[in-house]
Amino acid sequence: MRQILRYANVSLCTLAVLVFASASAKGDLAGWLAEVAIGTPAGYTNTGISGTAPITADIGIYDETTAGGVSYEFIVNAGNGGDSSAFMGSLVAPVGDSAGLKFEQWANTGTYGATAFGVADYDSGIPHILNEDHQVVFVNNGTDTTIYINGVLTGTIAGFSPTLSGVTGIAQAYRHDTGATIDPLDGTLIGVAVYDGALSPDEISTHYRAYIPEPGSFVLLGLCASILGLAWRHRSSYGFAVVP
Repeated sequence: MRQILRYANVSLCTLAVLVFASASAKGDLAGWLAEVAIGTPAGYTNTGISGTAPITADIGIYDETTAGGVSYEFIVNAGNGGDSSAFMGSLVAPVGDSAGLKFEQWANTGTYGATAFGVADYDSGIPHILNEDHQVVFVNNGTDTTIYINGVLTGTIAGFSPTLSGVTGIAQAYRHDTGATIDPLDGTLIGVAVYDGALSPDEISTHYRAYIPEPGSFVLLGLCASILGLAWRHRSSYGFAVVP
């Protein structure tokens, strides 16, 4: 009987882990979209842009002197599909900078970054997350670019603060003079939002939690502890000793 109860405990906790993992595997896109509409208004939003079908869109006009800067937020799931890939980019742009915000910084660095096309590449030194839903936010203040990963300030590109405006490649970079595209993303931009202002750390963290709710390992451990506690009390009521 003790063996049965012990294995039942393991099975129940395993079930709890599986349920938790299943619930955490899917992001809440509707919750994220609702959250980005609060506070600093998004100048542009889009969702579900596949790496096999990047788009070109007019994202609006942005000014780094307005509300402390410009913010570019991405919910992404992508792989390393080449030497360079872009969240968003524009070359020979009639408005905004000729620049790109990179998932894979040139050349095959395995890090996020930014590019002034034809001028310089700026490597953040932050390793990118592969094949997993995550949030990346670039906040540009006119001088530097700060990068947040999953709600946390992770690094800064000093001395470079590109502003992308107008017709822009999304999940790629678009070249205005020829109509060509480069740096396609090998994956999906699950959500894109551009803000004519600098998002605060609290706003960025809130957006992340809206998409990926995090009950956390302590909740899971507490659930398993509760299950084990109930089983222990059940054993005790039948006069069994606790099995280590």
